[in-house]
Amino acid sequence: MGLRLSRRVVAMLSLLLFCLFLVPAAMATSALSPLSVDELRDRSDLVVEGTVQSMESVRENDRIFTYIHVDVSDRLKGAAGDAITLKLYGGVHEGIRTRVLGAPCMGSGEEVLLFLKANGVGTFDVVNLAEGKFEIVRDGGEPGVRRDLSGIHYLAPGDLTAFPQTLEELRQAVRSSTRR
Repeated sequence: MGLRLSRRVVAMLSLLLFCLFLVPAAMATSALSPLSVDELRDRSDLVVEGTVQSMESVRENDRIFTYIHVDVSDRLKGAAGDAITLKLYGGVHEGIRTRVLGAPCMGSGEEVLLFLKANGVGTFDVVNLAEGKFEIVRDGGEPGVRRDLSGIHYLAPGDLTAFPQTLEELRQAVRSSTRR
């Protein structure tokens, strides 16, 4: 009886350790299928270029959201005013931090090209988490674009290097798919 109890205890402890350590590690990413520029554009109500002006994290119904205010400089798809507001889950409010792995990160003054979906309350969500946010990089030459896809695990293989590397190439890719 003592040996049988020991095996049961060992089995239960093993299961407990698995649940405590391995399952959360596997869930520490957001799982997505990679989208092409055409797919990002097709899932978007609005594609804009702009500059992040300000961010404000608030608590709503025991959840933390960040409102990101963007001044729009160009509209590649859809109609938008001179400014739009994004509402993203997560942020820091009164010392409490909530984060969605794979969600786009933005900072005040950052130039961005965004693929957006209207959420029905006057604000926008970024399409497919960080995949729908391109940072515009100006380092003396032709403006480039880059994405931070950390925290995203892809369910299916895709060629993420096939994306345009310059701002003008990305603009053309969005506009050419808009004409179809």
